[in-house]
Amino acid sequence: MVNTPKLKEKIAGDSNSLTPTLENFARMYQQMAAGLLSMSLDKLIPPGHPLYSKENSITLLKEEKEKILKENLELKKKLENKK
Repeated sequence: MVNTPKLKEKIAGDSNSLTPTLENFARMYQQMAAGLLSMSLDKLIPPGHPLYSKENSITLLKEEKEKILKENLELKKKLENKK
């Protein structure tokens, strides 16, 4: 059979050596979890993406629309001048 006192000593020694490792793992896990919770949408979704922010995306779309309309007017004027 198994020598119980020696087995107890071995388990106690192993647990003493594993405790710091488990504590390090727990600390690392908590830091990683805290980092995930502190992430904001700004870091996950780039500014040009529609999900970035409804307000920001609407503003960007309106600005882009205005630029395109101005560009179209300029091109129409150039075409009319060539005729």
